[in-house]
Amino acid sequence: MSRKKREDAQANAAGIVRAAEELLAAGKDPSLADIAARAGVSRQTLYAHFDRRSDLFDVLVERLTLEVAAQVGGTPLPVEPRAGIAEWAARSWRVIEANPALLNPALFAHRESGADGETHAPITGGLRQVLRRAADAGLLAPGATVDWLVVAVLSVGHAAAGELAAGRMAAGAAGAAFQDAAVRLCLS
Repeated sequence: MSRKKREDAQANAAGIVRAAEELLAAGKDPSLADIAARAGVSRQTLYAHFDRRSDLFDVLVERLTLEVAAQVGGTPLPVEPRAGIAEWAARSWRVIEANPALLNPALFAHRESGADGETHAPITGGLRQVLRRAADAGLLAPGATVDWLVVAVLSVGHAAAGELAAGRMAAGAAGAAFQDAAVRLCLS
């Protein structure tokens, strides 16, 4: 393949992923035909890059995860557990607000059970560190483990995002509820 064709193919693939993200951010559950039309490519071109919608969504999830991890973990979290958990939740919420495709359940509907932990691993590193410090200081909620708390905090974040996406909560209220719930859930 010539250099020009490779560049065109890369541009098409990037445009397809961008089109999928735009449609998801608009609250749609797009078919591959919808995505191809939005990207301005034929379905044949789309299928040359992605055999299935789930393959395309996996690429988008991977890209968004890297962006989110960079934004959430860009600077160290406060050492004090309450402040560290609150800051992690606040950063996470800002990222959710800035990336509306993350609010669309269609993006994740194809993923297997258990994939959630793998998807979030690059994002939850800072939270795990804060929770380990809290555990060492005897501050965790009674009977809770770090792993369980990470899953529980993610679930609360998904619930808050779901309320925002459904229009039942404003962004600020959902973010504040997430931040408060994360701290209350984790610490005794």
